[in-house]
Amino acid sequence: MTMASQSRVRPLTRQQSEQVQAWTALALERMPYMATMLFNLRFVDAPGLGTFAVDGRYRCYIDFDAVASRGPAYCGQALLHECSHLFADHATFAEDMGVDRAMRQVWNVAADAAINDDLRDGGCEMFDNANPYGHVLPSTLGEPDHRTPHHYFRALHTLLDNPDAQVGRGPGDVGTHGQADAVGQGGGWAGCGSGSGGAPAPCELGEGDDLTGAAPPATTAERERVRVAVAVSIREAAAKARGTVPGGLVENADLVLTPAQVPWQQVLGRVLRGAVRARAGTMSESYQRRNRRRHDARVLTSDGRGRRVVLPALMDPVPRVHVVRDTSGSMSEADLSAVTSEIVGIARRLRVRGDDLVIADVDAAVHDTRRYRRPSGLAEVSGRGGTDMRTGIDHALRAQPRPSVIVVMTDGETPWPSQQTSCVPVVAAIVHPSPEHVVAKVPDWIRTVVVPATKE
Repeated sequence: MTMASQSRVRPLTRQQSEQVQAWTALALERMPYMATMLFNLRFVDAPGLGTFAVDGRYRCYIDFDAVASRGPAYCGQALLHECSHLFADHATFAEDMGVDRAMRQVWNVAADAAINDDLRDGGCEMFDNANPYGHVLPSTLGEPDHRTPHHYFRALHTLLDNPDAQVGRGPGDVGTHGQADAVGQGGGWAGCGSGSGGAPAPCELGEGDDLTGAAPPATTAERERVRVAVAVSIREAAAKARGTVPGGLVENADLVLTPAQVPWQQVLGRVLRGAVRARAGTMSESYQRRNRRRHDARVLTSDGRGRRVVLPALMDPVPRVHVVRDTSGSMSEADLSAVTSEIVGIARRLRVRGDDLVIADVDAAVHDTRRYRRPSGLAEVSGRGGTDMRTGIDHALRAQPRPSVIVVMTDGETPWPSQQTSCVPVVAAIVHPSPEHVVAKVPDWIRTVVVPATKE
């Protein structure tokens, strides 16, 4: 299999179109709420690819010769797998959060783990332990189900950086659709394509290439409409038959339909990328520089022998966010409600919770510190006295492990540190109907965002 043979994609034949229609019908028997996404994919034939892949413009690449023999049920569920990546918007998420390109295949595996347990729960037999083609589930990484891509990304870092670990404790490879060694080496290309946030498949069309009209790239507006339509269908299905729609899909639907006022994914993504690059030794430059601790890593394959993996030096872009919640007397009930909405927005947009999202209630002192689990955990407010957010910032800087970023949510009526005291970036989120008079008080070294007033 040569790179040249992989790069020659072509429109579907009539027989291939009929195959895709049959696979789509089987996919909709499992997850009918994915109909809009499935019907908006642009299918192309990708001889030599060996699998399925998607790009960020909804082109779906299929090596029919390689996958058709696995049966219509397998192929229909593989389409649902690719749709799940697109619905979760894993590509934008990886880009916004600064996942280094050298680590995109590792991210792909983490994203697979985050969606495959939902597909299994939705009735896709391809993702149960008896599947002969290999797959990656959270249990493959020795992790619990229903965690975020970031959680599994960090778990992969730990496994791959441990000289004694064999990655893959399940019956299949750490890979996608049964391909050996999705983490970087092996007999052929492995992964789900750039639409998963992973490395682009070698056959992917260029941004302006529509394959003579057979595969026009989806526009940004079109992709947003599709995701909204799927999210609405998921919510409706969940409301009609509680417990039958996987919880991860419902969470993603909530994310699409109830976004925060502030685009935290973009705001904190830029801050975190800058913070990672500012810390010497944490940025992975390329595969030309090997991981010194794990120079002979191996991925456990279904034949038990394992395959050697060349790893770059690892970084950890998983964000640890410490929120300083202003609970002083000057914060109105509306202000506190807006803060709650934005904390939930951070959790959803960045897919963080638990140890990765800590909230401290602060007026002139720190009254309570909690790990975010769910919105109801923010109902109780401690404080309501004077205001000094410097106390909260100092408290966050002493936390272990140290946060990646500190977000101060306040009405702005507070003194600020006179000078930058740490390399940890600080973001001030000003919540107030008329914040202009306080924004100027925030020091230049603190990034400032204004939370728009909620419309009544």
